[in-house]
Amino acid sequence: MFGTNYTPVESTPSIDSGYYQAKIIRAELKTNSIGQYLEIEVTIKDHQGCNPKIALLNDYPMTPYGSLSLEDSQRIWNQNMTKFFDNFKINRGDFNFPMWINHVGEVTVRPQKKNPQYKELILWHDKLEQKQSAPTPQTSAAAPSNAQIPNAPFDEDIPF
Repeated sequence: MFGTNYTPVESTPSIDSGYYQAKIIRAELKTNSIGQYLEIEVTIKDHQGCNPKIALLNDYPMTPYGSLSLEDSQRIWNQNMTKFFDNFKINRGDFNFPMWINHVGEVTVRPQKKNPQYKELILWHDKLEQKQSAPTPQTSAAAPSNAQIPNAPFDEDIPF
């Protein structure tokens, strides 16, 4: 009979928009119809079991993304990867991702731009929208510097 084995499962607690310390607990290379990507799982300090906790890092773009040129798509990808490496204190360009396990950085949780009812996890300290009330930082860690990356807005909707 339909639904015979149904067992209620409580939803996981949500997390407010803000900045949090996160530790990488899994980094796995996967492939889909578009290409390779890394699936990164993090735990958020003092919020174990909450969502979001999975972030996807797409491979270096070989074709333009959306309305962006190929050159802009690749520049943005390089900027985002640099910010990720710096944030988690991983040597720039070190794609030996099993060695990323246990690295700690500060992440941003914010509403998605296209679906604000859902939250997204940004694997670095990113700005929150001005229309939100100013969040209280959840850690005492300072925001990572992006002084090495001039003109790096990181506002583009590149799948990352």
